[in-house]
Amino acid sequence: MKNFRTYKLSIEFFHEIDGLRMPHFLKEQLERAASSITLNLAEGSGKRTSKDQRKFYFQAFGSYKECKAIIELTKHKNHKINAKLEILGSHLWNLIQFHNTQTKLQNINPKHQPSTGQHPTANNSLQPKDSKDSSSS
Repeated sequence: MKNFRTYKLSIEFFHEIDGLRMPHFLKEQLERAASSITLNLAEGSGKRTSKDQRKFYFQAFGSYKECKAIIELTKHKNHKINAKLEILGSHLWNLIQFHNTQTKLQNINPKHQPSTGQHPTANNSLQPKDSKDSSSS
C-alpha cells in the first residue's frame, strides 16, 4: 500500500472532512462513505485478478459519488476538500479503466498478468495533468 497513490489520497480526504460542519446525519454518512473508499481500495488491492480488484474499485467509486453528492447537498465551498475529492475521483476512474483493460487482456489470454504488479497510480503515471502532486507541496 506504500506506493498506492489512490489509497493515500483516500486517507487524506477522510482526514480532511473531519472539520466540515453539516447536519449530523449527513456528516455520519459522509464519514462512512469516505471510509468505504479507503476500505474498498485496501480490500481490492489484496485480490489476485484484475476482475476481482475491479469489483472493489467500482465499490470505492460508488462511495466517491456518494461523498460528492453529500458535499453538493450541503453546498460546501471548501475548495481544498472539493479539489481533493475531484483528484480522488480521477484516480479512481483511471484505476477502474486500467483494470477494465487488464480484465479484457486476461479474457483473451488467461495467463496475461500486469508486468509490474503495481497499481497504475503507484507512481502518478495516471495523475490528471492539471492537478499538482500533493506530495511535492
